[in-house]
Amino acid sequence: MDSREEPRIPLESDPQFQVRVTLDDQIAPDGILKVDGVGIRYNQFDASHKWLLTTELEDMTVRFQVETILYVDGSTERFDR
Repeated sequence: MDSREEPRIPLESDPQFQVRVTLDDQIAPDGILKVDGVGIRYNQFDASHKWLLTTELEDMTVRFQVETILYVDGSTERFDR
């Protein structure tokens, strides 16, 4: 690998750390939602927490999985994993 290339982690790789979050705020199309206060209670004996602590942010890949969307009109759309 060229030293200028960033290492790429395939999206198919197993997650190293997961956070489940429910977002209840309305988001405009193409909008941005900032959520403060989402976090974890750190456990020094948990391997995934150690990974989170020791891995540089630029070496992490983030993936969002949407399970359900609730539209303004009350209809819902579910997505299978």
